Amino acid sequence: MIDTNFLYNIYDNIKSNPGNMSQSITTTTLDGMSIKVLEKLSQELKTEKFQFKPGIKIHIPKASEGIRLLTIAPPRDKIVQEATRIILNAIFKPVFHKSSHGFRPNRSCHSALQYLKINAQPCTLFIEITKCFNNINHHKLIKIIESKILDKKFTKLI
Repeated sequence: MIDTNFLYNIYDNIKSNPGNMSQSITTTTLDGMSIKVLEKLSQELKTEKFQFKPGIKIHIPKASEGIRLLTIAPPRDKIVQEATRIILNAIFKPVFHKSSHGFRPNRSCHSALQYLKINAQPCTLFIEITKCFNNINHHKLIKIIESKILDKKFTKLI
C-alpha cells in the first residue's frame, strides 16, 4: 500500500471517474495530483502519520423516493480508500460465497434476483437487507480482518 507506483496506478484509475473530481472539504480535486503528493502520501502511510480528513456531506435524491446522504472524501483519502478496497478484495474475495451479491464487483440486486430465479425455484419469499452497515459490530468485523491480515499498520488504518 505504501508503494508510490501502486498509489499512482490507483490515482490513474480513479481520476477518470467524473464523481472523483468533486471537491470535498478542501478545494483540491484528483486532477491536480502530482507524483510529489503521492510520494508524501506514501511516506505518511509508512510512518502512520496519515489521517483521514472529514468529507463534505451532501444530500442527493434517490431514484425511487427520499434522499440519500453522500460523503465526498478529500482526494488523498479517495486514493487510500481505493488502495484499501483493492487489498481487502484480493484477500477476502476467494472466501465469499458465490451467492453473495452485496457491494461486490459486477454484482447487484439484479444479479441476486437472477441467482434466485435460477437456483431457488420455486421462490415465494426473499428478504432484502438494507442500511445494515451501521448495525454491524465493527469490533467483530476488525477481528475478522485481523485474523486474515497480520499487518498491524494496515488494520490500524482501517
